[in-house]
Amino acid sequence: MKKLSEAYPEVDGFMIGRGVFFNPYCFTNRKPVGLGGEVEIPEIMELFRFHLDVFDARCRELEARDSRYPFEPLKRMFKVYVNSFDGASDLRVKLMDCKSTAEIRAVLDEFCAKL
Repeated sequence: MKKLSEAYPEVDGFMIGRGVFFNPYCFTNRKPVGLGGEVEIPEIMELFRFHLDVFDARCRELEARDSRYPFEPLKRMFKVYVNSFDGASDLRVKLMDCKSTAEIRAVLDEFCAKL
């Protein structure tokens, strides 16, 4: 990014495309193990849980204002965290059946207990 900002000083910012949807660490020099990096699956699952915490907090804010945040769009994010490792496809299938973040956490706990 530094090289790009130096090459194009008139640009205010940069847009990251698909990279962030495959590697949640694309803004760092780290990569998940499945992509040839050093970030292990438990750490990736912790980042996923943090995403769920943020989602839950946003839902509580909206519920306080008599509004709701739809759960289904969250499912699009599963592949960001669950890809490129043994069992990822089966785990995503289980996650897609979940109806709440509590169910997602239970599935993640079960999966991580087997690592």
